This record gives sequence, C-alpha cells and structure tokens, in this order.
Amino acid sequence: MYFTETGPFCPAKQLFIEDSVDLVIANLVLEFIEIERFIGQAQLVSPVGTVVSVIFQVVHAAPFISGSGIAAIGSLSRFKQEVDQADFEQRMTGRGFSVVTKRRHLLHDSKELVRLDFRKR
Repeated sequence: MYFTETGPFCPAKQLFIEDSVDLVIANLVLEFIEIERFIGQAQLVSPVGTVVSVIFQVVHAAPFISGSGIAAIGSLSRFKQEVDQADFEQRMTGRGFSVVTKRRHLLHDSKELVRLDFRKR
C-alpha cells in the first residue's frame, strides 16, 4: 500500500494475497485504511485460531500527528480517521473473532495507544 494525492492506494484487489494466515498485525494503520475492508479481508484469510493484532492511536487534546518537522508525515493527517474502539470490537466479534487482549498505553503527549488482539472462533 502507498499514498497518493487522494489517499491510500492498494494496487492489488485484495489486501492479502495468501489463502490463509496464522497472524495478522496492523499497527498504526487502521487510521489510514478502510476499516470494513480490512475486517472483511482478515475474515477471508483467517481460519479458526488466527490471531489479529491491531494498535491504533487515540488523541486526547493533541494533534493527531506530532510535529516532527518532516512535511511528508504532516500530510498524512489529511487521510486519517479516528478509530472507535467499541465499534471496531463489535465489527470484529460480529465477523467471528473473540477479543483476547485489551491494553492501553498512555503517551507523554496527551495521546494513547490501544492494543486489541482477536482470535478467530
């Protein structure tokens, strides 16, 4: 996947090219892709027992992307979306996944990282 002027672009028809996987890791990417498409693709390649691990950022009174001085990073903020934890959990459990891990990590800059691990039932 890469970014164009209009947003994230995935040249393949599917996000995954494998028929099945044991582990899917999506760290700090859900904010920039179509969440429903990600869940659908994860469901397609996940036999019983597959683990899907995601980390996303929650912002509390701070800019989504910290001032790094790198212009290309700042331009990502045009494409970001907030990830609603409860909604994401509901969508995943509705597609046959169970929550196995929930962790929150507060950062020094009024941000928080949320980690959710799911296992395919």
